[in-house]
Amino acid sequence: TQSQAGETLTYKLNYTNTGNAPLSNVVLTDQLPANTIYDDGGSFDTQTSTISFSPGGLAVGDSGQADFTVKIDPNLPVGTTEIDDFFTLDTTETDPQNSNLVKSVVVVNPPNPALTINKTVSDSDQIDVLETRSNAGETLTYKLNYQNTGDVGLNNAVITDNLPNLTTYLEGGTFDTDAKVVTFSLGALGVSASDQAVFKVKILESLPVGISEIINSGTIDVVELDPVASNEVKSVVEIQAPTSPSPSLSPSPRITRRPSPTPSAPKETPQIPQIPPTITTLVKTGANLFIIFGIATILTLAILIARERLKQFRQKSKNHLKDTP
Repeated sequence: TQSQAGETLTYKLNYTNTGNAPLSNVVLTDQLPANTIYDDGGSFDTQTSTISFSPGGLAVGDSGQADFTVKIDPNLPVGTTEIDDFFTLDTTETDPQNSNLVKSVVVVNPPNPALTINKTVSDSDQIDVLETRSNAGETLTYKLNYQNTGDVGLNNAVITDNLPNLTTYLEGGTFDTDAKVVTFSLGALGVSASDQAVFKVKILESLPVGISEIINSGTIDVVELDPVASNEVKSVVEIQAPTSPSPSLSPSPRITRRPSPTPSAPKETPQIPQIPPTITTLVKTGANLFIIFGIATILTLAILIARERLKQFRQKSKNHLKDTP
């Protein structure tokens, strides 16, 4: 047979009295096959590692069957192992006779331990993603999904996750306040075993102005493998700069700037009737004459006044001479 390490083998011992006389004290013995462990059936002698059956007498033509089971050693070395077996029948009337040989072939392949771990993050929208756009003070939920994808069991599985920057721990796993590490002790993982580890943190209420990135990943470790890291997840938080108030000004004369008039279509200039050149010349000549006449009048009056004053001056002089002795 083609068998596997740890598998159970069932042996059947068939016997028949093919002679012409009955047989007495029939005894069947079978040496425990190499690389196996006794399981059940017959009488097992731990000193000699033999399994025996004592069916007693056997009449002419009678037959019987004896069964026992063993388990193949689960710790067989890598490679191919053959497990051979036969039994012996003995009676008072006959010499011991051996049965045919049966064989089981066990192929042990090198173990292939394998382990996967994947991580997601969600905020208040509760959607598991690889990157979120979150707000200061918001809660982040991290989920680490792991599975034994190899062909052997894994032992002492432990997940560790450093507390993300710009956050505070809320719940999930075991938190080391000094090391700032969240831990999950999972124990043994059988082949194909899978599960999920969850913990929550809170983004700090006060963050610097600008864009902050909260990046995080976890690690799972087992005895059979080197530590396996998960993928990274990211939460982006953008803080806007506060609006600065307008500066206060001391009292001063207020200058009101009027808005520039909105350009409009040019207005039509009223048309002034054109004066004929001849009339224009007469008007200009009359104006000049009027000015000359005015100047002449002023000069005439000035001469008359001057004459009158001179006349008065002379009269006073005469009077003065008459009065003088």
